[in-house]
Amino acid sequence: MSKNAGMRGALGVRIDDLAVTAARLPDPDRRCVTRTIFPGGGDGSHHTDLSAMCAAAAQALAEVGSESPGMHVKDVVFDLGPALAHSLSADSRARVGRVTAIRISPSPVSIQLPFASWPPGIRNRVDGGFVHMVGGTDLHGGQPLPLDNSALDSALRQADEAGADSISVAAVGALMDPDTEYAAAEYLVRHAAGRKVVLSHEVGGLRFVERENSAILNAALLVPAEDLLDKLQSWVSRPAHSHHSFLRADGSRVGREEARASPTHLVGTEGAALAQGAAAFAGVDNAVILEWEPDRVRLLTLEEGFLRTGHLRHLRPLPGVQFSQRHAAQSSLPGVISGESMSGDLLQGQHALVVAAANFGHEKVWSTEQAQAFEAYGATIRSQYPQAHLVRESSAVLSALGAAVALPQSEVIRYAVVDGPEDLEAKKATVRHIAQGRVLSAQGAPITLRTVSEQATPVSFLLSGPVLLRVQVVGVVEERE
Repeated sequence: MSKNAGMRGALGVRIDDLAVTAARLPDPDRRCVTRTIFPGGGDGSHHTDLSAMCAAAAQALAEVGSESPGMHVKDVVFDLGPALAHSLSADSRARVGRVTAIRISPSPVSIQLPFASWPPGIRNRVDGGFVHMVGGTDLHGGQPLPLDNSALDSALRQADEAGADSISVAAVGALMDPDTEYAAAEYLVRHAAGRKVVLSHEVGGLRFVERENSAILNAALLVPAEDLLDKLQSWVSRPAHSHHSFLRADGSRVGREEARASPTHLVGTEGAALAQGAAAFAGVDNAVILEWEPDRVRLLTLEEGFLRTGHLRHLRPLPGVQFSQRHAAQSSLPGVISGESMSGDLLQGQHALVVAAANFGHEKVWSTEQAQAFEAYGATIRSQYPQAHLVRESSAVLSALGAAVALPQSEVIRYAVVDGPEDLEAKKATVRHIAQGRVLSAQGAPITLRTVSEQATPVSFLLSGPVLLRVQVVGVVEERE
């Protein structure tokens, strides 16, 4: 049975800076109910404020619901990625948070300073100063140096002078031993006059500079994300008794509190949303999805309803800013595919092939030339793979459908120092419980938890010592008659 069968009561809503699209999954008669609203003037040519976008979301949900009488709405899944990403662009009027960064490192010298690689436009809006403190933990779990409260006080003074909204803390070794970051947060929260504190080990990323950038970016996005979530909660009170969750860049969903705490996970959703929506529209759970654009084609793979994932290095609005998040793994293909480009699973008939146009952007309708080019590409694909699904729905509609079918999952990565096999199992159980808790918070309906990956990679060749733990848990909606 398709995983989509258990999601018929779900609605997906895509919110960007120009339009809001709501969509319900196709019913057994292949009827897909959708609604797109342009709150900025009716034609999608004017940027709108958050209140107008949230009002449009409420209207779109109401209109889609009115066309589906008698069908109970169990879940509403919002894709906020486009709106949040636009807040980082040069022409955005949205306010992002100003951040004071604290780096805790055993080295007294910083080579690559925070904010150094950020584009000047966004850096001027985010940079609230930087303090370097000697400390942190090495990979052998050595005792960290005591906190230097004078450095923390210096960061607080810089935050006051810059009018910073939040403070980010990134400590070397925090993925293995987060105590240094926690101790710094405890001091800062007591003296930071209500400012929020973001810790790098909670945001994710193995490489230190990327993890630090992730913490800074997350802190900056707290302001627009909180504003958007508050307004959305105020405007969207219907459908009643439905559960609200939010799409992540890897195609999964998270609950409201995790969305508030980790807005970086909500940006960069376009690839995952479109792939999942195209597969849902075609009615398949195992597929290779080709997302066609005039200048490139992206390949994504869906297995049992879950996308293969990798780690994103940068967002389009932030060229050169390296940061980490789970993201739909994709590769770019030449204009005409060949057998060498496709996976063995597809060639053996284990995956369907789905082709969809990635016509994101500010144009409501593609030009005649672009539409003809897409049809020509689809014809080429079908000449090679006659069973391929060619999906002609708009990207906005498919993305809303992709949000509707999103299922909860969580990957947690931690370093740990273990002392033998029993201690290793205990550390893995701790990481697994963290992942399970995040999955449960994202879903309103009963779900079955499944651990799909649980890895422990020794940093040394000994049974005792530092290990890298990686646990991925997914939640599958329980079918009920």
